[in-house]
Amino acid sequence: MMAGLLPPGLRCSAWWYARARGLPQDLDCLMQLGAVAAGMARWEGLEPWQVPERHPDGITYLVHMWPERIWDAAANGVQAAARAGSPRVLRDPYCDRCNYDMHACPGCGLPLAHGVPCCEGCARP
Repeated sequence: MMAGLLPPGLRCSAWWYARARGLPQDLDCLMQLGAVAAGMARWEGLEPWQVPERHPDGITYLVHMWPERIWDAAANGVQAAARAGSPRVLRDPYCDRCNYDMHACPGCGLPLAHGVPCCEGCARP
C-alpha cells in the first residue's frame, strides 16, 4: 500500500495525483487514468466532484476529483494493463457499448468486462 498523500476526506485530480506519484502527466495518460478512476468511483457509488483545472498545456479543463484510494487503484489497474500488453484501457471505438472499458449489463446494470454481452443471471431464460 502506498503512503497517503492527502488527509482523509480530501480529493485530488488526476494531474495532481500523477505529479505527486511521479507518473506521466501528458493529457492522454491523464485521460486514461481519469477514465479508469471514474469507472471505479461509479462502481463504489461515489458522488463526482468537478473543478476547473489549468493543465500545463495552457488549457483549463473541467476535471473530476476522487479520493486518493480511487487514484491508487486506477493507477494500479492502468499499470497492470500496460504490463499485460494492453495498448489502451479507454473505450474501443468499434464497440458501441464501451464505457471506459466497463460495460453495464443491459438487463440489470451490473458492470461487465469488455466483450461480454450480458451477465450470467440475465443470460438465463
